[in-house]
This record gives sequence, C-alpha cells and structure tokens, in this order.
Amino acid sequence: MCRLIAGVSSNRNGSRQLAMLARALVDAARRDPYLERLTGGKARSHCHGYGYVLITSHTRGPPWRVRYEKFDSYTPGEDRDPGRACRSNLERLEEAVESVSQTLLGAERAYLILHARRAGRREPRGTVHAHPYHETVHTRDGPVEMWLAHNGGLKKDELAGELGVEAASYTDTGLLAAWIARRAEEDKEDKKIAKALGEGYKHVKSAYIVAVLTLASKPSQDPGLLLAVGLPGWKEKEAERADYYRPLLYRSDGIFAYASSTVEIYGENHGLEKKGFSEITVGKGPKIIRLTKDGPSRAL
Repeated sequence: MCRLIAGVSSNRNGSRQLAMLARALVDAARRDPYLERLTGGKARSHCHGYGYVLITSHTRGPPWRVRYEKFDSYTPGEDRDPGRACRSNLERLEEAVESVSQTLLGAERAYLILHARRAGRREPRGTVHAHPYHETVHTRDGPVEMWLAHNGGLKKDELAGELGVEAASYTDTGLLAAWIARRAEEDKEDKKIAKALGEGYKHVKSAYIVAVLTLASKPSQDPGLLLAVGLPGWKEKEAERADYYRPLLYRSDGIFAYASSTVEIYGENHGLEKKGFSEITVGKGPKIIRLTKDGPSRAL
C-alpha cells in the first residue's frame, strides 16, 4: 500500500505543478482518510519509508540529471517506540520533497516518481525495501537504467519461484522489479519493458498500479515513463478499497501525471486545479500507458 505520483513536465510551468503534486503527496502520506476507512481506523499514514527518482533538464533536452533517494528509519529489533520511525520518515519525506521542489522550479523538463510506503505486517522494512527499486536492464543497444514503484499487492511466492529466491526476504515490488528486468533482457528496452509490465499482471493479488521510469545509454534519447493500471474484480464490490486505489490522471499546461486518489484531496491546498484530475478508466486487464511530454498514450 502506498501513495504515489509519477509524472512528466515539458516546461517550467509543468515542473512547478509537478512540485505541487509532490507537496500534496506529503500531506496524503501524513493523513489519508481513504486509508483510515479501508483499515477501519487502524492506520492513517503512509510512513514506512519513502523514495523518489527525479530526472531533470535545464534545457529542452539532454544532458539529463538523475537524483535517486530512498529511506526508512525503521531498525528491526531496536525500535521500542513504533511511532518513532513513522514520525522520522514523514519528517524526512517532507525535507526530501522540499529539495525536489527547488530542483523542479528550475527545470525546463522533468520526470518524477515519488512514493510513500505503508508496509504489510509481514513485509520486510528498511531503506533497501523502500520504493522505487532500481535495476539495470542489459539490452543489445546498451544498458538501460530502470526504476519501479508499485501500489497494491502481488503473489510473492509465484514471483520468487520464477526468480529462484526466498519470498520472505523480499517485498513483492522488489520481486516484480527484478522479474521485469529479467524478462526485458536481450531485447530492445522500451517495448520489451512495457510488454513485461503487462505480463506482470498475472501475479496481481489486490491491485496493480506500477510506475516505471527508464533512462537509456543513448544521450539523445529521452527518458521513458510507463504506467500500468490494473484493478481486479473487487472494484464494484468494495467501495472503500475502490476509493483508496482509484487511479487519477492530472493534466494541465506542461504536465501529465498519475496521482493516487488522496493526492487530489490535498491538491487545491498547493495550487492545483481540481478540474485537472480525472479518473483513469480500467477494463478487465491492465492498461499500459506511456506518459510523455506530448501526453499519455497506450504503450501496448
């Protein structure tokens, strides 16, 4: 479970609004009414770690600058105060987003994935397990850097079995990132990654909302941002779960971005227009979307 944004900006106004989305996510991580309703009041914050990857340009294209950071203050076996790590993570998230926002305010173009985590009770914790995960995909045309973040739940045993590792030592998202990287090896990076992203839906348990950012070794090639949205059949049956996972697209001058549902609640507090948000319609299978400076399009 998490709160997530993933977006691309094509001018300074778009980059400024991407910073606004990031600040709204901080508020959503701190208090999420959809999470409270879904858990019957047992949880209200996404405070089990955060992470982001930010790729920016101060011109209309390359060179690209990459910033990648993730953190979880939790120390297994040492935290006697369960709220300490939560408070620390939210404070660090706010600091990180302010730094990211300052960079975005000077960027002509930008790509961002930002994630705030709520870990399952049996899921591993710590900085290594915060999202987004990083993998290098080795293709015929050179290495491709890939970062992946996910909201939902996957069948860990299936993924771990295909990868030949122990499921308990990994998060479901970490396994998915490794699985997609392996599937994408020995082929051209973007369409192969998009295809593997679609195929990963067979491992879905609760929801499949995945953001993937790639940067190829060719200096002239733009970064790539892919989004997978798949919601199983419970969507019509469980209103609380549907509200929590409701996928949104934010669009305005110079920006196209995915946003978790709670981000919309806090968006106006940071200058975002409510009319900029719209729901992403999803059918029986996953929808694979490519977000570019020119707008969203089907990737498959």
